[in-house]
Amino acid sequence: MKRSTDTLSSVRNTVKILKEYTKDDAELGITELSKRTGLTKSSVNRIIQTLYDEDVLYKNPRTHKYRLGITIFELGSVVYNELSIGQIAIPIFEKIKDKVRGDIHVVTYDKGDIVYLQRIPERLRALIHIGGRIRSHGTAAGKLLLAYQEAEEIDRVLQNELVAYTNRTITSSKELKSELDRIKSNGYSVSIGEFIEGICSIAVPIYNDSKKVIAAISLTRENMTPTNAKITELVNQLKMCSRLITENMVINDYNNSIDL
Repeated sequence: MKRSTDTLSSVRNTVKILKEYTKDDAELGITELSKRTGLTKSSVNRIIQTLYDEDVLYKNPRTHKYRLGITIFELGSVVYNELSIGQIAIPIFEKIKDKVRGDIHVVTYDKGDIVYLQRIPERLRALIHIGGRIRSHGTAAGKLLLAYQEAEEIDRVLQNELVAYTNRTITSSKELKSELDRIKSNGYSVSIGEFIEGICSIAVPIYNDSKKVIAAISLTRENMTPTNAKITELVNQLKMCSRLITENMVINDYNNSIDL
């Protein structure tokens, strides 16, 4: 009976900690959480470590404080709880979908992976569902978001094995680093058959009002031969969407909605 009571108490304390995170208090340390919840620092530390290990919380390496991780969104997607940036993107994407003729996604970055937040389907079967997660190096959106990470995070990803999805996937750390440098210089990313054969994707960043990249828009098309002129045309359309999303986030005060 005591073990059951202890378990319930631990669950209750975990929920108590998670409820301390709000829009205004997106990042909290162990000492502050202990004061707010009335729990001992050792109890908070134990719970926080478990949540971090399960990707429920993300640790800021600079401040050593914690914030909600992408797993919260993944769980929320099961009950169709879309992030605000995805809600903002829908009407904007609807206006250009006939011009770009492809599937448009909103994607965010998390610890070497990308997570799909929104999708406007046009032609393709659902290759990745909302809330789905894949490694970042095989897609246009993934490479783009990786290119805008801190140097330490890029080095960490490059030290890991780069899985080959197709024979076009970049699996060399040196080659991928050069690709990331080009992407950041150009301001957009292209992937031709690197994740799925016959599929081409183009991605551009989404910024918050502090000019920080918080997500990416990607366009995915089948059997497209991306000439320089066509890439420029599509990139311009996607960048227009990106600007409109940023403007709408500012208006609606959503800038920190997925600031991981």
